[in-house]
Amino acid sequence: MNAVLLLLLACVGGGDTGVGDADRGVSATSDASIDVPHPFVAVRQRDRAAILDRVGAEPWATILARIEERAARDYLEDDEGEWDHDNNGTNGTTAQAAAFLGWLRDDPEMTAKAIDFLDRLETDFENNSTWDVNIRMPAPLIGYTAAWDLLVAQGALTADQEAAFADKLATITGKFFDAYVADDAVRLQMLTPAQNNHPLRTAAAVGVPALALIGRDDRAEEWLSWAASEVSWLLGPDGQYVQADGAVSEGPFYYGFGLSAVLGFLVAMDNAVVEGTELTWDCRNRIDMDPFTTAGCIDGAPLRWHNPLRDPWFQRTLSWSLALRLPGGLRPPLADANLVQQNGGALVAATVRSQDDAPADLRADAPAWVWDWLAAVDYPADTTRSHDLSIQHLARLDRDLVAAAAPPSWTHAFRDEGGNAVLRTGWGDDDLWALLVAEHGSVRKTLHDHVDSLSFSLMAYGEYLLLDPGYYKPDELDNAVTADADSHNVILVDGQGAPDKGLLYNWGDTDAFLDLSYVSGTGGEAGLAYAEARQRYEDVDFQRGLLLARDRYLVVLDRTESAVDGARRFSWRLSGNAGYDAGGSFSVDADRATWERDLAGVDVVLAATRPDLALVEPPLVEGEPPHVHQFDLERAVGAHGVVDGEVDAVAPGFAAVLAPYRPGLVAGAGEGRLQVERLDLDEGVAALLVDWEGHRDLVLVREADAPEALTLPDGRSLVTDARGLFLADVGAGGSPTGVLLADGSTVTLDGEELCASDVAVDLCAWSGDDAPTRIVVPGG
Repeated sequence: MNAVLLLLLACVGGGDTGVGDADRGVSATSDASIDVPHPFVAVRQRDRAAILDRVGAEPWATILARIEERAARDYLEDDEGEWDHDNNGTNGTTAQAAAFLGWLRDDPEMTAKAIDFLDRLETDFENNSTWDVNIRMPAPLIGYTAAWDLLVAQGALTADQEAAFADKLATITGKFFDAYVADDAVRLQMLTPAQNNHPLRTAAAVGVPALALIGRDDRAEEWLSWAASEVSWLLGPDGQYVQADGAVSEGPFYYGFGLSAVLGFLVAMDNAVVEGTELTWDCRNRIDMDPFTTAGCIDGAPLRWHNPLRDPWFQRTLSWSLALRLPGGLRPPLADANLVQQNGGALVAATVRSQDDAPADLRADAPAWVWDWLAAVDYPADTTRSHDLSIQHLARLDRDLVAAAAPPSWTHAFRDEGGNAVLRTGWGDDDLWALLVAEHGSVRKTLHDHVDSLSFSLMAYGEYLLLDPGYYKPDELDNAVTADADSHNVILVDGQGAPDKGLLYNWGDTDAFLDLSYVSGTGGEAGLAYAEARQRYEDVDFQRGLLLARDRYLVVLDRTESAVDGARRFSWRLSGNAGYDAGGSFSVDADRATWERDLAGVDVVLAATRPDLALVEPPLVEGEPPHVHQFDLERAVGAHGVVDGEVDAVAPGFAAVLAPYRPGLVAGAGEGRLQVERLDLDEGVAALLVDWEGHRDLVLVREADAPEALTLPDGRSLVTDARGLFLADVGAGGSPTGVLLADGSTVTLDGEELCASDVAVDLCAWSGDDAPTRIVVPGG
């Protein structure tokens, strides 16, 4: 037995300590019982008429056509002596589709095909050769169970067939459960360390056939209780998987991978099991290891079923995912992730809309989850990503819900618990989008996390421009090559960012916090939206502000304080989606780097508070950070352009302008290139001037002991103690039209007080006719 397994065995508490069920708000008794109807897995009998009524309209017609395509597939034979999860998964979804069409249309040919597939299903699960087959089992087990369920509902099976097919499902489920859940050694390697999509997908695969087999197999109650315990715990507040603001610890990619399969189980439970039905807590997969706990889970205690599908704690994950949405509909490659589209949000929206007691924010967001699904550019109205939910969508999406689909009423999103600040100009496919990451606590303590706090990324005009490198993992026994800070858009100190990620519970990284956010009441060309985060590593306190200015460009304000007296090499690192294998073009000049693709490019102009700033490209080593990436829809491994802004100093500051543009347009106007120049104002000051359509904006970062009285190039007098500053419209001798002061108390221009406070504040800001907003972060 290896050391890791011994450690896990020592840490598993078995669920025999902690508060009881009643303390978690769960009653130990219920008069409800399980009486499984048919069909129940994906659809109910009462749904048939409604489905037939709307399948002639969109999106139901497209979904039905998708089901017909799947039902037309031929049976895939396994090689001799091999139980192939891919073949059996495909066959299971084919059988499900055929059985559904037989049930929906009274089609004897489709019914016969589903019976034939079940008849040919082999039960030698022990002959599979995939080490992580547990996450591959929802398709075969849920698919074949749904097919059997629909055939029983039709009365299409003889008594012998019904029993024989149920026995096949029980045999495969039993072998699977025994191998991955009941076997302590395997469970402690495959499920317990993860506390993520692995146990969730395993639970979904076990739970659906278990529910179908209640009353037919004595083991089904144990299987169902384990599956219900897993989803109840992990999707609730005790599991550390979902945060209070809806953020999911393992990021949007693996969240989506787990979501669709889990919904396959939760919908089946919603169709068949009354809320409050008494099951039994099964705590064998709980562990006492930061951030996880066994407290509150007691083996054998009554579990009164409350479906997470109807729980705001879980439902709020859809709003978190929506907030991250890139223009066009994909989710960013945050943590171990590729670009991906979510499948299942519309089903949760249907549930929320059916609940009179749903929270107001979720009722308002639910139509946007449907819009997100319908409006996706790459996979509109997709129902098959990670698990086939086509039938569920036909059954649960009604005309009123689809007609109400619309983008959210909000744009920017600030989620401290999840560590995400998203700034965007709107919800169109060509809008600007930027993400700032700052994770702390359980949201960063997960196997799929990256050391990426204080990193940012950018999409504009239909192109993903400043990137997160995604999920390049050539060695299955190691972390992703792209997991550590040197792959991300952060500041390195002598080549090191926050601590590197180790294996299993050696999380690496340090806590980061989104301390404040601000959105001006005035929008559009006068608008300001700002988020600020902090983190400490390498004995340096970092503060990074990200500002969306005028709905046109981004500003980065970086300030540092060091506990080390001597100078070190600070590298302001940035990766872009152009150059080398990424395509397009990439160039580095004295004060800027440029990445350009077909539809858009971005100029990044950088200044530092020390005079010897040099922009250089780090050496390119194939397959190694910082150039390597794997994030696109094709999951292609390649290299991209990277720049480091290097300076040797004790605690330098940096100011940057991220200026996206459309190639070929006139510079200085509209969506053409912005004119950005460095200013040499004084020692300890980094400053940039932005010219765009008659506006002249000043960006400034000061070291703490830098001069406060400064003279601008046109002779105007600026006095400020701010560590970070943005002034809109400083040209032409007039008053600025907007101010954002970070970490200071005063700023005057030609003697005019623009944002004064009696004491230092973390933020003072206004735009247009807004009154100044002042923010002091407690303990910040």
